[in-house]
Amino acid sequence: MLRKLIKYEFLADYKKYGIMGIAIVALAVLALISERTAPSDVYGYSNFISAVFAISSVFIIFAASILLIVLSTIRFYKSFLKDEGYLMHTLPVHTWQLIASKLITAYIWFLFLLIISAVYVTIIHGNITWMTDFYKGFIDGFSEENYYLNQLIISSLISVLLAPFSYLAHIYFSFALGNLFSKNKLAMSVVMFLAINFAERIISSVLMTAYLVSINVDMTSTEITNSNTLLSIVLSVIYLIAAERIFAKKLNLE
Repeated sequence: MLRKLIKYEFLADYKKYGIMGIAIVALAVLALISERTAPSDVYGYSNFISAVFAISSVFIIFAASILLIVLSTIRFYKSFLKDEGYLMHTLPVHTWQLIASKLITAYIWFLFLLIISAVYVTIIHGNITWMTDFYKGFIDGFSEENYYLNQLIISSLISVLLAPFSYLAHIYFSFALGNLFSKNKLAMSVVMFLAINFAERIISSVLMTAYLVSINVDMTSTEITNSNTLLSIVLSVIYLIAAERIFAKKLNLE
């Protein structure tokens, strides 16, 4: 049944993300055309275009990730807590399957947007050598002398890949808490989201400080990143379990 739910989520979202992917590729093609047709005799123009392309690559990836979270949040709210929820919650499935289908689908779309972003970078570069250069530099950077740097890079990559999972877990739990209020559920969900993140930052800072004091050792940036990543995973799992329990036992549709 979970597979059918995921299929349903894809059918509901593929047009939005398909249009987004086409728009990103079209933007890259327009950028490439503008570069090829730009006057070459203007001083500093090519350097300016290169800088714009470099900045736009980062912006596209960041904007696509933000848009993914926004669209996933809207989709969850409308299909889970609004009118569509009256039909969805009558399906012969468990609540965890409903949540899992939305989480899995959102993450697959996140991977799709990463691939589209890579296509964007490839098009504006005019070739795919940037991937091989990046991979070669990444592999060459691994050595015994760069052990801590290697660990930091790996931890950072893991954090990036887990970011959508963490954000969506926070959002689902916030909606679950907002669902408990009789009025202004959406507004209270936003308040809960802000409160959860604020409390999480304070708790993580206190725990990290207490740990450093107890061992009386300065942690490296890699160890701090690993600890924060592990804490984020644990909290995200707790949030998802708590959200599932609240929706299963205290569902209160608008």
